[in-house]
Amino acid sequence: MLTVIYIIVFIGILLKLRTFIFKDVIYIPPGFEDCLSGNISKKRATLHRLKQQREIGSIPPHYPNGWFALLESQELKRGTIVDIHALGLHLVAWRADNTGSAQVSNADCSCGANLAKDGSIVEDVIVCSSHGHDFNLEQSICGLKSEQRSRSDTEMFTILERNGFLYLWYHAEGLEPHYYPEEFEEILTGRWKCRARARNELYAHIQDIRENEADVNHFAYTHKDGFALGLKSNMTEWSIWRIFDFTNFEFEGHWTPGENKHQSVLILDVYLCLFGRKICKCSTFRNTATGLGIFILNWSNILVDMKLLICYTPVGPMKLQGIKRLYCSPWIPSLFVSYIMTLIEANSCKDARVWNRKTHIRSPCLTAEDSCIKGFRTWCLQFYSM
Repeated sequence: MLTVIYIIVFIGILLKLRTFIFKDVIYIPPGFEDCLSGNISKKRATLHRLKQQREIGSIPPHYPNGWFALLESQELKRGTIVDIHALGLHLVAWRADNTGSAQVSNADCSCGANLAKDGSIVEDVIVCSSHGHDFNLEQSICGLKSEQRSRSDTEMFTILERNGFLYLWYHAEGLEPHYYPEEFEEILTGRWKCRARARNELYAHIQDIRENEADVNHFAYTHKDGFALGLKSNMTEWSIWRIFDFTNFEFEGHWTPGENKHQSVLILDVYLCLFGRKICKCSTFRNTATGLGIFILNWSNILVDMKLLICYTPVGPMKLQGIKRLYCSPWIPSLFVSYIMTLIEANSCKDARVWNRKTHIRSPCLTAEDSCIKGFRTWCLQFYSM
């Protein structure tokens, strides 16, 4: 018996050390299952080949206008500098050591040096270590302290810290913000805490991902699995739980534009089924979107009240960064929060298998039941500078 325990402990140690032993690991996103076999170099080559062979279709511009999350606020510590690639831009973000305020600008200073790599924070301003130029973003001046001049080549971006995210305003024509991300009192006052986080990488257009909420019919097929099978990210994978999971879900919902022009709303009722028979309505989701970059899932019933904040940001052409933060009351058990987040991530992977393969068809053949998709695409037009 003691020998068996030693073996189990030894295997556990090996599994923990696996991350440190095999450092050169390539992440295979859902939708690229052909890359799962072979060595690292073969996987990279296969992943690159599949991206090149993919039929993208007639897509809108890669970078829509609006607010987008660059990173989580907790990732930008006081006195630190972060190198960021987003929205086709090379950016640098830093947080002042004294005031704690965050700033974002182009990563290249006036002499061409990379501020993210060759910069340092001195007296709450970023200083280029190559030539000693310091950049005061509030006064829009740069240069040596003895000879400061108006700053024209290092651009400052409008940012906003809210709900645990550092948002950046992007507009292809340089217009000022005409709307702002919503702020929630529960998060602002600290009554709700961030209990779970997740980060994803996707190879898709941001509109195709957001179109998911208007495609109400897909929920009945992609997300129908019950309490146990819902934790499986692969819809076709066989599991022993298929024998014991007698539950599944049915959905009824409708997508509409919001009261404000830049917002949209999805009301989704979820019904619990047992042995294929509808038993009761277990939840109602009110999902609100602010532009194409911010999506808030509100989950409320008699037991729990949660908000899942999802932010998608285009990093490059057909490449997205997704960040999720789950907020709820601290009294909700951690085990339940972990189950919910695992369920959310498993269902996100099911969608990602479609997104990472999807071809954007400008004029798809839609039925009367798919009328929400047509309305969604019309709503999206306001976020592009054609």
